[in-house]
Amino acid sequence: MLNIDRALGDDRLIKAMTGLSASKFNELIESFGEEFQNEARTQMYETGVELGNKE
Repeated sequence: MLNIDRALGDDRLIKAMTGLSASKFNELIESFGEEFQNEARTQMYETGVELGNKE
């Protein structure tokens, strides 16, 4: 079984799995995380509009 913390801490292992160095992979995680949060906020707002809680 793969231990994600171990993989993220091992540049050689993360590069073998993703083709990216650990630092580049972490940059990618950050950008996806920001987009995921933005999408979640949008969905919450749209749900509020549909329920009549927001204008």
